[in-house]
Amino acid sequence: MAKFERVSSKTRKMILKQLKENFGITDFPYVILSSGKRRFWICPPKVAQINFKGLLIHSIGFYFANIDKNILRLSFDATQVFANQIKNNILEIDKESAEKWLRGESLQLNKEVKEKKVVVIKYKNDFLGCGIISNKKIWNHVPKDRRTIVELPTEFELPD
Repeated sequence: MAKFERVSSKTRKMILKQLKENFGITDFPYVILSSGKRRFWICPPKVAQINFKGLLIHSIGFYFANIDKNILRLSFDATQVFANQIKNNILEIDKESAEKWLRGESLQLNKEVKEKKVVVIKYKNDFLGCGIISNKKIWNHVPKDRRTIVELPTEFELPD
């Protein structure tokens, strides 16, 4: 079982700064928890006040973000929760690219990007998670259990 702890005020400020700068998110009434150095969960303040001592806790709140090399990448679920606030670093894609993205494929860009950055992938009115742009590629971070299956294997086909 994971051990969840509130992040330090320094870490919280850094996360809030990146949320505002990278995504335009300013309304954030949640407690940020960590079970390690890179993965973060959020929950309402009332939940964080509960004394969990002595209990085996699998998770509190929901997985919210990951930090890797000082880049905050929102989780698939977080892009849905904060959809009405996300204003920055949105990359709108077409249907073909959306299908590739939801299969777990990374996307190719036409131009090279010099600095790594995070983008929120959007198709029509739906956010489809975050990707990291590096060189000419957007690296896919759609969780495996959220990816779509284009063709079912023959052993799973329904009879006529």
